[in-house]
Amino acid sequence: MTEQIKYLQDQKAEFIPANTIPQFELISTTLSDLGACPIPDNLARFYLAYRAAILGDAIIFPLVDIARGKYEIPGIIQINRKFLAFKQFRGLTVWGRNAIYIFSVDLSGDVYIHDVLALQRLKKYPDFADAMTDCLMVGKV
Repeated sequence: MTEQIKYLQDQKAEFIPANTIPQFELISTTLSDLGACPIPDNLARFYLAYRAAILGDAIIFPLVDIARGKYEIPGIIQINRKFLAFKQFRGLTVWGRNAIYIFSVDLSGDVYIHDVLALQRLKKYPDFADAMTDCLMVGKV
């Protein structure tokens, strides 16, 4: 994942550093209670280093809301409350989006891309770093 992060930083992606140790257990329990999956290891590794990542209109959501000037970036719990109204997202955790796609992960760490309009699952990624790159690079276009 380090190579992809370096590449994305070269493309002007903003990775917001983590300033505290995330409360994975509490957030994972809350996600489970909502019907999403707890934070799997591949996503947890990202959150240990970064709170969020932004490139253009693409974002990897923070664990908790972040104030950014005049607006707020919603946290992963707030985002999943909205998406779990749709049956396609039950058992998944939405972690990123751009203008075209929504990105989710399941308990085993499998990462998926969904069409933003129909919400249909389009592809399963072999690894989180590739999905993260696709999420943010589409935001640059």
